[in-house]
Formats: sequence, C-alpha cells, structure tokens
Amino acid sequence: MKISIIPAVSAALLVGSACASDTTVSTYPALALALSSASNGDTITLMSGTYTANETINVSAENVTLVSAGGKADTIIDGGSSVQILKVGGGHFTVEGITFRNAYYAGNGGAISFSSSSVSQTAMIRNCDFIDCTAKYGGAIYAGQNSYSSFEPRENYGIISGCTFLRCGVATVGSEGGGGAIFGALWVEDSVFDACFCSDTTKNQYHAAIDVTSYATVTNCIFRNHTQTKRGLVGSKEQREQQGCSRLVDCIIANNVGHDQDDVLFHRKVILDRCVISNNETTVTSTLASIYRLDATGDKSFSRIISCLFIDNKYPFRMDAMPPIVNCTFVRNVGGLVCDNAQSLNFAITNCVFWGNVEKTEWPFGNKFKGVPGIYWHPTTPLQDLIKIGTTVVEGGTDNADVAAVLAADATGESSRLTALAAQKGPGFKDAAKGDWTLRRSSVLVDVGVKADWMDSASDLAGHKRCLKRGLVSDGALPDIGCYEFYTIAGFKISFR
Repeated sequence: MKISIIPAVSAALLVGSACASDTTVSTYPALALALSSASNGDTITLMSGTYTANETINVSAENVTLVSAGGKADTIIDGGSSVQILKVGGGHFTVEGITFRNAYYAGNGGAISFSSSSVSQTAMIRNCDFIDCTAKYGGAIYAGQNSYSSFEPRENYGIISGCTFLRCGVATVGSEGGGGAIFGALWVEDSVFDACFCSDTTKNQYHAAIDVTSYATVTNCIFRNHTQTKRGLVGSKEQREQQGCSRLVDCIIANNVGHDQDDVLFHRKVILDRCVISNNETTVTSTLASIYRLDATGDKSFSRIISCLFIDNKYPFRMDAMPPIVNCTFVRNVGGLVCDNAQSLNFAITNCVFWGNVEKTEWPFGNKFKGVPGIYWHPTTPLQDLIKIGTTVVEGGTDNADVAAVLAADATGESSRLTALAAQKGPGFKDAAKGDWTLRRSSVLVDVGVKADWMDSASDLAGHKRCLKRGLVSDGALPDIGCYEFYTIAGFKISFR
C-alpha cells in the first residue's frame, strides 16, 4: 500500500487501512501514525515541506519505504534539537530523499536508530542529508553492533548511499561516545562528511565521522572541514579492536585540522586504498601528532596504505604510528614521515615516491630532526633502524648519507638507482604544475616496482586489474612507483579508473 503525507495545514491525506480508513491528517503526528502503523511492504511518500518532530517514531513492519516526492532540499524532518526521529525495528527499511535536521538523542542514534544488527544489515538510506544531528553513539545513524568476520560484498550490508552528513557529532553524554555521523558497520558510498565532531575532547569519545564496530567499507566519499577528530575521523574503539576493521577506497580526506595530540584522521585497523589525503594540518606544537595512529593494540599485518596521494599537508606522518605504505606519492607536504628515538621499527615503505616536499627540520621538544624533505628522524637513532625501503624514490636521497645508506640497503637494489635517475631526469609526472601526478609512460618510475601477492587479485571498483604494462592489463606486469590514480580537489584532479 502507498501512503502520501502533506505537511501543509490545508492539505489532505488519505491514510488508508494501515491507520484508519479515509482519515485526513496534515501534521507530524500523521507521519508518526503512518510509519508506526504501517503494514509490511508499505511505501510512505512525503510531499515537500518541513515536519517538526515531537516524538520518536517506531517502525516495526518489514519492507517499509519512506520517500519524498520533491527531494531532500524541500522535504525536512526537524527534531528541534531534542527528539530522536526514527527507531527502526523492521528489516529492509528504506528511506530516500529526506533531510533530517536537528535530531538529538542522549542514547544511540540521533536521527535514525536500528534496533539490532540484523535490522540495519538490510537497510537502505539513499540521497538523504543529516544536518546538526547528535547522540552519544551515532550522531546521525546508529547501526547496532554489526558483526562481520571479514570484508563482505556490498549486498551483505546495510547501505548508506549519496548522503551528506553536516555538523553531526557525538553529544556530551556521560564519559564516552562514538561516531559523530555513523556508529556501526555499514557499506557507505558516494557520501560527504563535513565538519562532524566529538564534542568533548576530555572524554572518551571516538571518531568524528564513523565509529566502526566490524569489517566495513567506505568508498567514493569525501571527509572535509573537521576540526575535532578525537581518535580519528574513521576507526574503531579499543574494546572493539579485534572486530573493528575499516577500509576507505577512492576517498578524499581534505581540509581537516587537528588541535590535540589525539586528533588523528585514522585510528587503528584502517586500510586506505586509492585515497587522496590533502590540505590537512595540525596546530599541535608540544608533541608529535600524526595523521594515522596504529598504537600498541593495532595490527600492522592487517592495516596498510595503498596507492594513496598525500599532498599539501602540514601534518606529520609518524613512522611509529603508521602501517606499511605501498605505492604512494608524497608531494608538496610540509615535512613528511618522522619518528623520534623511542624504538626500532623497521617501518616498511615500498614502491613510493617522495618529491617536491617542503623542508621542515624544527620539530617539537626542541629537537632538530635529521633528514630530507619527506623523511625525518631523530639524530640519536640510525635511520636504518627505522625504515625498510623497497623500490622507493626519495628526493635528495643521493645527497644525504643516511638516506643513501637506507636506499642502498633495498634488497632489490633498485631504490638507489631509481633515485639517481629521478634526480637526473625528473620523476616524470605528467603535469605537476596542474596537479596531475600520474606518470608519463616514458617516466623512469614506470613498470619498475616490486609486485606483492595481493596485487594479483586487486582491482578497482569497475573490476579492472591494477597492475598494467604499457597501458594494457597484464598479469605479469610490475607496478609503477607511486599512486595509480590522480585526483582533483583544491587544485588537483580526480579520476576513478
């Protein structure tokens, strides 16, 4: 059965048998009545207008669809900063084309809360906006303690698609909270996270955008303008360390600012694949902050950073807090990878290029770090105790004895040779002045990388193999040095292959 709701006082609504036969309603209670009394398979259509919430609506029927007739710009449900809007207990719930604004709940899910993981795993939230929504867990959406033992296909998840989360956050409730926008394991695609937050950095609040409870995929999303990123934009909380695993694919992470040593962008078991990390910075001067934190409870055998472009950042990349980095490009960053003398790490960098970074030798604690623009280390710790390099090019590496020694220790014997060639001929970027960091086919960095086992099955979202030979798919090809794609935001291009 289909039900239409019109918010204007003069408009009429024929509700139908799910509520009361031939009943005319025109207020928010009409929406509450239609959803709470819906039968399995009902579709409820909202006409353009603003609906002011005064109570939480419970949806228990299966296969219920809530959709707008005029789109999210003209169809708004406002929680008045005091009401949780939807609590969903029926599977296969769909909502499309609606703006949820000013939702609030002291518990789980400011705008939408799913009663269990089995319910959220069948949900679809599409083309919706969430603005100024807050809660203790899941400022906009709470998806329950979803449990997956591995990354699964898209169809096995609840889907968030084409949504925007603006100024959604963790409310100051009790001593902890998590997920400024989303709490739970969902498949998130084609969405924007803008200025989400954790409200109280003195408390155990986690992850300004997404707090992951299990294996979850985030793809083709933008994370921007965050200034309170307590323990990460995306990641997992300590007690969920064994379950909380996330991968970000083809995402842009830009214009975020950290103001505290715990303000990182990625926390614990996070895979970054074909992402752009751009124009992020930290204001911390009393300690070494980091874009990524993989602390003592992390798992370097799981986490990795693959085919990513790091550009125009003013945020150090702490080697003692980063997973292995493979096929990444670091350009125009102020500083770069840095580590103090706390421990020997044997940090792994493979098939990467550091070029055109801005020198920064003064770091916190009054120490001067040795290095070249892109890689820095404490003078009391030999660089070879910190880094294991494979087919990696470092600008200035031929002029620095310590870097030259590390490059020479590459088991393939290629890092020194390629660095020297790049110093002589240039790395061969197509058009660096215009932000195109892909390689010309004549570049000395083409088809010379080390191939890892995972590359055999790796493909982009369109199903194309990632290792190419002279522009053609080839199982025997070697990867290029640096990232595979190029991107556009604030002056550079984006292209998803």
